[in-house]
Amino acid sequence: MLGHPGVPMLVAACASIALAGLDQFVKFDSAVIVQASYSNLTASNANECAAKCLQDAQCVSFNVIGTLCELNRYGVTYSEIVSPGNSYYHRNQPRNDQPAHQAIPYVVTVPTGNVTLTPGSVLRRAFDANILYLLQHPADDLLYFFRQRSNVTSPPGQCWGWDANLRGSIAGEFLMGAGGTCRWPNTNSTLAERMKAVVDGIAATQEADGYIMAFPKNETIIRENPDYVVSWLTHGLLEAAIAGNSKALPLLRQHFNWFNNCTYLPQYLPPDDRPSAMHEYPTPSGHGIYLIYQGMIHNTRLALSPVGTEQDYQLVQTLMQEDWWLRELIARNLSAIWRRNWFPHNYEVTALEAYMDLYLLTGNRTYLDAVQGAYAMFKEHWIHLGGSMAINEPWAVAYPPSSYYLDYTDTSHNGMSLRYGAPACAGPAGRSAAAAKRWSRRQQQAAGHPTGELCGSVFWIKLNQRFHRIDPTNESYYTEIEREIYNVGVANQEPHGNGIRYFTLLHRNKQDPTNHGTCCEGQGTRLYGSLPEYVFSYNQTALFVNLFAAAQGSFTINGITVVVEVATLFPYDNAVTVTVQPDQPVAFTLFVRVPSWASEPVTMAVSFATDQPLIFTAGSYAAFAPAWSAGQHTISFTLPMVVTAYPYTGLTQIPHFQRFGYLYGPILLAAVGRPEIDTGTIHVSIPGRNPALPDTWLRRSACSKDKLGGVATENHTITLTCGQGTITNVSFASYGTPNGTCDSTFVKGQCDLNSTMATVQRLCQGQRSCTLTATNAFFGRDPCVGVFKRLAVVVSGCTPLYQPTLEFQVTTDDTAALIPYYEVQQELFDVYPVVIA
Repeated sequence: MLGHPGVPMLVAACASIALAGLDQFVKFDSAVIVQASYSNLTASNANECAAKCLQDAQCVSFNVIGTLCELNRYGVTYSEIVSPGNSYYHRNQPRNDQPAHQAIPYVVTVPTGNVTLTPGSVLRRAFDANILYLLQHPADDLLYFFRQRSNVTSPPGQCWGWDANLRGSIAGEFLMGAGGTCRWPNTNSTLAERMKAVVDGIAATQEADGYIMAFPKNETIIRENPDYVVSWLTHGLLEAAIAGNSKALPLLRQHFNWFNNCTYLPQYLPPDDRPSAMHEYPTPSGHGIYLIYQGMIHNTRLALSPVGTEQDYQLVQTLMQEDWWLRELIARNLSAIWRRNWFPHNYEVTALEAYMDLYLLTGNRTYLDAVQGAYAMFKEHWIHLGGSMAINEPWAVAYPPSSYYLDYTDTSHNGMSLRYGAPACAGPAGRSAAAAKRWSRRQQQAAGHPTGELCGSVFWIKLNQRFHRIDPTNESYYTEIEREIYNVGVANQEPHGNGIRYFTLLHRNKQDPTNHGTCCEGQGTRLYGSLPEYVFSYNQTALFVNLFAAAQGSFTINGITVVVEVATLFPYDNAVTVTVQPDQPVAFTLFVRVPSWASEPVTMAVSFATDQPLIFTAGSYAAFAPAWSAGQHTISFTLPMVVTAYPYTGLTQIPHFQRFGYLYGPILLAAVGRPEIDTGTIHVSIPGRNPALPDTWLRRSACSKDKLGGVATENHTITLTCGQGTITNVSFASYGTPNGTCDSTFVKGQCDLNSTMATVQRLCQGQRSCTLTATNAFFGRDPCVGVFKRLAVVVSGCTPLYQPTLEFQVTTDDTAALIPYYEVQQELFDVYPVVIA
């Protein structure tokens, strides 16, 4: 993380020393004060000067210099005042602390409870794995620095991961994930108890003036404390409050009463109106990733909460708002994204979240115009095919528009170890060995371009969710959300809860998942815990089905309980049934998303209309407003999903070769196989075929519902399960390079391990379910060294439990296949393989 050179520590800056007769002010003597003077008046004493300050809304403090009363206000330009022999008074509540009111109301609400993801579905597996990840965080470790700051001698627990330099950030991370998770039905009781213990522990260390951070007050202006750490803990406590914790909101309100009134707030805010087209290192008074960059969000989110005040967002407008940036975003100047002052980064998106909040709070169209300008530029130039962010921290590199770097450009990368320094503490013993390997020392500045930071994708999801809430029938926002969830969120999670990846690398290897409390672990766990809230949205006249995710939700519309269920195996199967069940007659409109990626109009069959069929255009919402009676009503449809080709246009080119990426509906596919030694890429050979027409050379290998079997590519598993009965016969089994399909005929290829049949018979016959892994270790030897292998199997004797897979065989090349990117774990892959026609 970033250091902070040259900024003085202000030990006394927020001490609470109220004087009689001046009880609305705090007095400081002989202190370094950061303020902007705007008026000099004559006053006979401090009481008279205080009265003049209280009469002026912009006055936050005053200096008494003899008979001169100097009034100060907050501003991004300031002077550092040393006042030996004089007196300085800071107002306790210098800004408006009236409750904040939202000028632009949301059109729809997102659920914060009463939604259940169906067990076994893709999103439910991610949700459950996140619980396992969170339970690896001991409460004493999370509270270690809070207790140390409050002078607890030898506090229990230990420092680990990013808490070393960003004290309290991992507690914020944990609360983001736990608070998001514990709001839904049938919550994990252990996780709920631990969330409560962490909030209680923070409350126990709160100082008398409301301060709650884990770092000392005099460290507020160093490192990324006022922005990153405060934002993380704010997000976490807000999520805990939504989950029902009664202490979380009062803790935040009391802390921000302190934070919003610190005398030195302007010191780490660079002045406005700097040239946007220059990439320059900040002055010593600038902050790392400074407050106006990623810290605005903690004030605007709090302002929109039940305890929000006008001072929360007015502080942002006064001190953090960058008018030059807003102007250039409105003008759609690309330099304002990738060469902004200072430190261009996908964290700009969290600033866009905050500006969107300011639009909601104030109704000022300037904010919306700026966000829309930035949104258009990001979407066109810095979003990868699968949705990940194509701009990251520019330590030694830059991310020009449409550069779309796929990976580190060097050949010896090992994830973040190339450029990120070691924390001061490794953490629990179970993590120490891996941590020492990856984080032990600062390594060389490699000339690579890490890409797809998970944080940026979560911010992008949250920004699109804000747009959806004010414009819910614009389908494009959920196309973005859906793509990010599957191709970045799920893809960056270790499926057993053993860590979360930082970058979404699109070539060679995925990054090792970590459990160090990184920023992307924080935003990742926040996303996984909140997954149920993206399926539906609603108001008192409408209910929206936004994702094709198996789930059930219960909503109160006009006082009537309406249960909605989405039944689907998406994306493995494209059939969807939406069931609506009011408990009494009720009037509302049901909106069902018709995705923009649908390859043709969508035909829907409904149980409540006689005019059939109903056909809806891709990129819209199908609207149904019958006279809803009590009981079940269904809408059934099949999503038209095809594999679509996209030529790679970015800068990670391979001379003399053409690279293509592929989507199946919204799902990013990755080529797996043996990479070429010279380029490290997967080559797919399709002689005489067109790379842009994948339907002419790809074949899906899944079995139909009446057959039990399928294909697993190397390093993947296949589970065969009977709905009724047991497996009595193995019709086909080959580990090597089998060809064909389950529904026609599998045939053995040139490479075949002849003991495969015996192994499958031994493990599966007589069983109701068996799991097979396509690895050399599982089958005992490698039948063809250096060749990419797969396992094909068909069994019979029972009624199959339909468990579709999503793999596409290359009919002209038995050395490669395409699988969902989110299923890739340790194997070599390429999102943009070289396609040789």
